[in-house]
Amino acid sequence: MTQKDKLFQDMTWGLVMAVFSLVCGLAINFLREKPLPLKYEDKSVRLDAAVARLNGENLSVSQLGKTVTSGELEALLQQKANVILLDVRPDLFYEDSHIPGALNLSREDFEEKYPSMASKLIQADRVIVYCAGDYCEEAEMVAEALRKLGHKNLSIYPGGWAEWQRRKKDFSPGRPS
Repeated sequence: MTQKDKLFQDMTWGLVMAVFSLVCGLAINFLREKPLPLKYEDKSVRLDAAVARLNGENLSVSQLGKTVTSGELEALLQQKANVILLDVRPDLFYEDSHIPGALNLSREDFEEKYPSMASKLIQADRVIVYCAGDYCEEAEMVAEALRKLGHKNLSIYPGGWAEWQRRKKDFSPGRPS
């Protein structure tokens, strides 16, 4: 066997192994409870798809609510109004600390967590959504998803966690009991 034949045989085996690995990987992914997507989708596209699945593709159209200032938020929380505050940061950040009384509904876990929160959100007079701060688009994305699911009286606290920390300095570590 010449060196050229040996090289050809090695390359053939390498190609066979690569194809075998690809087929095994695709099969394992297909069998997962939540398969990984085979092509990249923007986070807003993924959230819209989750909302469509939760809503049975029956999306309503209404106007998203207004924004809330830090002072308005503090007043609402002190009045103990029927307001739900949603922290849409990833679980890790929420578990580290959050505005007192806030619930966590991150974009990543929206499809999984929303069904268990839906009745609470519907019963609230107002739902205020916040994220990390001024440059975080997650609050708008989750608020829009809630709007598409039929929720009204939605507001966004645009200053988010960063502004709350600067102004109030009162926060809850860990998950509320």
